[in-house]
Amino acid sequence: MRRTKPVPLPESAGRLLCPTAQFCLRLINLLIIINLLTENRKPKTGNRLKGLAASLLGIGLLLFSTWAPAQPRPMAEDVFTPLAQGYDFLQAGNYQAAQEAFETALKRDRYNPFALNNLAALKERQGRQQEALALLVDAQLNARDYLDKVQQTCFVGGLCAGVKPVKGMGATSTIAEVVAGNLKRLQDKMAK
Repeated sequence: MRRTKPVPLPESAGRLLCPTAQFCLRLINLLIIINLLTENRKPKTGNRLKGLAASLLGIGLLLFSTWAPAQPRPMAEDVFTPLAQGYDFLQAGNYQAAQEAFETALKRDRYNPFALNNLAALKERQGRQQEALALLVDAQLNARDYLDKVQQTCFVGGLCAGVKPVKGMGATSTIAEVVAGNLKRLQDKMAK
């Protein structure tokens, strides 16, 4: 079997490939099991036992990963900084700079609910309610995985709140509540 060198990925690609640590662990374990079960060569008796033991270990790890909660980790600095700057631009009324900062954060962390929520606030302010709704739905999908605390909340000319993260983690997600509230307010507004 010919081996190739792995291609290095940018730091922010990890979040795109593995949205949560638990998902990533399950994926790795599944790939190990598939590899072990699909080997083409006939194993010798000793190798057969090793293969069986490795398969059982892989299955055990897969089952364990479904019970083990993902370990929370703080937001990466290259995502946190543009989010904080974007919020400051938002408060100052510099909406174009705020949008660019939130888009920068999303390029580095596609699933970041802080950036998605704040972009939705800007879209709602511009009267682009369908785009705001789509962003909030995206934000809600992974918001519970983000345990970073919310420092401040502001209203951006409409119903949706902009949020600024703080360096610190809570036991539960604070952004999930903000996103859910904004989603409900926007849906109610659109229903009128």
